[in-house]
Amino acid sequence: MPLSITPLAELKLAHLAYFLEATPHAKTIAAASHKGDVSVLNENLMTLYSYNIGFPIANLTISPDGQILAATSKNGQLIVFQIDGKVIFEEKIGKNESEVDYGCLFSIDGTKLWGIAENTEGQILIQYRETESWQVLKQALLPNVDLYSYLSLISHPKSEIICVCEAAGQDGAWIYWVWDDAEIRVQEIAELEEAAPPEFHPEGKEFLAYYYNTGHLFRYSFPDCYWMGAATLDIGEDDFISFHQCYLSNDRAIVKSENGRLFIITLDNMDIIDEIILQGYEPCREKDYIYTDLSVFKSVGENRILSKHRHDYRENRNTLLLWEVL
Repeated sequence: MPLSITPLAELKLAHLAYFLEATPHAKTIAAASHKGDVSVLNENLMTLYSYNIGFPIANLTISPDGQILAATSKNGQLIVFQIDGKVIFEEKIGKNESEVDYGCLFSIDGTKLWGIAENTEGQILIQYRETESWQVLKQALLPNVDLYSYLSLISHPKSEIICVCEAAGQDGAWIYWVWDDAEIRVQEIAELEEAAPPEFHPEGKEFLAYYYNTGHLFRYSFPDCYWMGAATLDIGEDDFISFHQCYLSNDRAIVKSENGRLFIITLDNMDIIDEIILQGYEPCREKDYIYTDLSVFKSVGENRILSKHRHDYRENRNTLLLWEVL
């Protein structure tokens, strides 16, 4: 019997939310579209600010205190602004004609703004700025990164190590640990070749990784990548597990299927123990095909999830839900 859950809060945005960022425990949430529409919300999904920043957004990050947002564009521009939309810093970080995806990410203590940049020779850099004058303090080459790859940055919840994820379509996917140790260090993680961006445990001691080429979900220790378990998770109904997952608690995680269904798995044996049904957002059936309007979700505290939905694809807007699994 599936687990039926009533959402704690619901918000129908006036725009699409391609980017969904939150502070620890989701005290402040930022949702933004590629066109520069930004909505800043509190922990109950009440709107604090809504505006268009006048800037096409390719990446978005929020500071740990929830007061500052930073965004980059495909044309190589960085913009830093307060949550009310007031711009406090702008800088060119790449070429207008470049295809580089200029990722950005605040450090967990808020003192650094990490980012991807491009030098005059067309080489890809990882760099960080201090968050008072916003000047670059250190940078290093990402020597093996393809100019046309999609690059995303993920913070580790308990350390200054960040994760750089490179996706190059059919050419492959690679993961790097990056940290500051007198100079910026970059370590390619061989065990994670062809893996999707990892999902870190809230305590930082382990992570989950989905492999594009096999469809397997692996569990590893951090940072040494000691293998702790794996699952194929056959769910039938012409559906299979996708690369979206998050930790629910110390012993459970949630995984999403390609058709938008949600399943709870145990971490000790990596088996499915329940399917989640969100009331008002139940799965639809079309012949033998079951699907939902869920696109992405993320953990925002123990047992609490923030999810994004798009019921009608003719409408350029998303709905956000906040819900809890006890």
